[in-house]
Amino acid sequence: MLYNRLFRLSLAGFTSIYFTFFSSISVQAAPWNTEDYYLCFNQTTWGSGFGSFAIACDVQPWGQPNFVIDNFSSIMYDHSSQSGERARFMNELYSVLKATTRYYIETRKPDVTDAEVEAWQLANFAKAHQESFWTHYRYSQSGLVQMLRGDSGHGHGLVQIDDRWHFTKIEEGAGWHIFKNITYGMEIFYSEWQSAAGASCVDSETSWLQRSRAAYSAYNGGPTKVCRWTDPTDVWAQNDQGYLEKIQNAAWLTHITDETVVTEIDITCFMEEQRGCSAAEGMVEVDSDNPENWPNREIILESGESCLLVNGGLECVENSKDLLCLNLQYGVSKGDVFPSSSVSDNYQKTIHEPLACYREASPDLAFTGEAMKFVGKVNGFAATTPYIYDRIGGSTTGSQITWGKPYQVLDVVINGLSDDNPGQVYYKVKDTYSQGYILVGDFDQLDTNTELVDVNSLSKEYVSIARTDDEVTVLSAAGIALTAEPTSNVAITTVPYETKLDVLSTRLIGNDIEIYYQVEYAGQQGVIYGGKVLNGNTQNNWAAIELLTSGDQVTTIINTAFKPDGTSDTDNSQNQVIPANSVILVLEKVLKFKGEEHELWDYKVEFNDQIGTLFGGFTKPSKADSVFTESNALHPDLIGFSRYYQNRMTFTEGDTDLDDDGMPNEWELTYGLNILDASDAAIDIDQDGATNLQEFAGVTSPLNPDTDNDGVLDGNDGEFTPSGTVAFATTDAQVNENDGTLSLTLARTDSLVGEITVAVDSVDDTAVLNQDFTLAESSVTFLDGESQKLITLNIIDNDGYSGDRKFTVNLTIPAGSGATLGANSTVTVTIIEDEEQPADNGQSGGNDDAGSDEPVDQDDDSGSESSGGSVSLLSLLLLGLVRWFHFQTRQSV
Repeated sequence: MLYNRLFRLSLAGFTSIYFTFFSSISVQAAPWNTEDYYLCFNQTTWGSGFGSFAIACDVQPWGQPNFVIDNFSSIMYDHSSQSGERARFMNELYSVLKATTRYYIETRKPDVTDAEVEAWQLANFAKAHQESFWTHYRYSQSGLVQMLRGDSGHGHGLVQIDDRWHFTKIEEGAGWHIFKNITYGMEIFYSEWQSAAGASCVDSETSWLQRSRAAYSAYNGGPTKVCRWTDPTDVWAQNDQGYLEKIQNAAWLTHITDETVVTEIDITCFMEEQRGCSAAEGMVEVDSDNPENWPNREIILESGESCLLVNGGLECVENSKDLLCLNLQYGVSKGDVFPSSSVSDNYQKTIHEPLACYREASPDLAFTGEAMKFVGKVNGFAATTPYIYDRIGGSTTGSQITWGKPYQVLDVVINGLSDDNPGQVYYKVKDTYSQGYILVGDFDQLDTNTELVDVNSLSKEYVSIARTDDEVTVLSAAGIALTAEPTSNVAITTVPYETKLDVLSTRLIGNDIEIYYQVEYAGQQGVIYGGKVLNGNTQNNWAAIELLTSGDQVTTIINTAFKPDGTSDTDNSQNQVIPANSVILVLEKVLKFKGEEHELWDYKVEFNDQIGTLFGGFTKPSKADSVFTESNALHPDLIGFSRYYQNRMTFTEGDTDLDDDGMPNEWELTYGLNILDASDAAIDIDQDGATNLQEFAGVTSPLNPDTDNDGVLDGNDGEFTPSGTVAFATTDAQVNENDGTLSLTLARTDSLVGEITVAVDSVDDTAVLNQDFTLAESSVTFLDGESQKLITLNIIDNDGYSGDRKFTVNLTIPAGSGATLGANSTVTVTIIEDEEQPADNGQSGGNDDAGSDEPVDQDDDSGSESSGGSVSLLSLLLLGLVRWFHFQTRQSV
């Protein structure tokens, strides 16, 4: 069954104009307390198997039987037929499911790959098997038009939409109308499909089986259960195991006799709910023009507003997603009506501007980008401060916020709103060691538990989303495209790496809260992409505030290690101690190491008339939505890794295992362990039978009980199986003879789990090994988690003229490496001659073709795409949301 899902609603109108801040608010809809088999007439037992599963009820209370017969007879299971009926039905429904699943994902994701389409289809076929054995409509023995009802009658149709949690959608036809049923199920599943790509239990976005299983766990159990499938002890583990078996066995194929059948049903018409295909045209409707049906329902006017009936008048918002602000004030709406204007025009109508409406609901609510502090007290004493959780309903990060300390709000969620519950308010914040959600209390207790703070009063180390006049630094090595609008794919220019820009305004868009900064560069104004806040924070991949830069003056808060210039990293004998509370001027920020996710910084400073460095800190996500911030002992109230200096003034990059527990510092930081606590080596975090030290030795993840996804817990695996596909990023390359070196990029895809090795060799052509070039590596090893490596070619600059020369570089798989070669396993390299061709003295006049061998500049398409990242396609048509062909209805709350 589906779950009580969080639906994120954004303040209307904020996506079309610039504001300093934008809000993204979520609400968890309250359950509609329907009885078992609600409006289930002529309840009958269907039987078992594909197309004929569980209990049937009449379509009639929800939709018109004649509409079903006229449009969907080919995909109705006819119990009056015997021989060949199941095969006929399965052939037809298979054709429909193939078409609808492809249509949906290609519409939502126009650049989707064929591999993802195939994986998406398989995941949805298995989901339909798990939920209903591909069952929806049937003719009963007595000729009634019926549909599947499961879970004591609460689940409706092929994908089992539950009327307790999705009552509004059931009223809109998502139960009885098969296309609306399929589409609404895909809307929910697609959200989890996207989130699963970055889940900790999914190796990569192309690990299709893992991604499918994670998406189903979240679809079935809620977003916090995305990795439920890795826990065999979970109370619902049988659901995840059953889903895996459905994918692996694909039992539906045993009943399909002709996979080439093409349905005659107009898929596009029904998926887009065009005229004649809308669910509304086949529904049994309540009388929307009878005002007695309006209380406790969302009233959707012909003019497009969504309203509530309050004290005999209509309180309205222009966009239905902002009805939340009215629900917070006047109570939760269940179901909706669509009165004609001739009736609704008789009522006084008040239209609320969204931000003012939310402020009216509570002047103490902080929105994304604003700031608040927790000040809750019990009997006059400070209450226990909230723990930070990786997600709502998820696991604690082990950190608590500080009472009375200001935090910038990254996201706000209102959860559990119902007739009996004012709703709980969650804020997403970033603290020293992690970021995540805190529960600050009930919505009606905000004035007691929290206090709004002027975000402009915060020091920059407390700010994640830059404010007007803040300075951001471009962190993308390729630069970031400057565009006129976030929705534009046309770059005005590219802002180079490490460029510092003053923020003119900030704009936040979409469910992931994608950040766009209005800036001026090279005399031109535009926006740059600053990363996203939700579903895997990516700000440090694009543009963000840098905490310490040259010229900043900071104060140490504890004794801090100082290493004079000229001292090697491993030589601690010359180290000095900068006392606590010393004022230090930063001369330069020095990057010591930069990996895909992990950076290590030092700061060059002057101390005791000497120039040297002190440790600057790590930036390292330990898991999704959890960040170690660059900090150390330099920031009051932001002590970060300063704790690692205490009682150990000789810390340097050369000390790779501070607590001598056999696990390197970097590996411990990767998985959120304590690099000063040796006891964590014996802990089994993921309860797979292997300690953290054993996980390190076995190249497995201490956060994933089945790292290699072979169905056996890591602690019971006799051998870890590394995997991944390795290929060159290009098929050819060229280098000038006098360039000295050429680097070729190797990319690892499909799986980043485990250590794998590929061999490198070359084949001479017109260029000869050791005469024109040499190979720096004979093999390349990818460590666990690494996705990219470089092969270095040394180019020999010969004095004589030889013309352009070619050779190839090949990859091969050594025995037992665990690697698979991709399509690009060979690169052709051309060495461009740098010597002039000598004149041909045997020629007398005529055209001199000596310059004809000069290389011709090739168009480089690598810069044709914006380096600013993917911009949300806000204009994507959200399928299944059009009801009544002359206006657009709301999303379910």
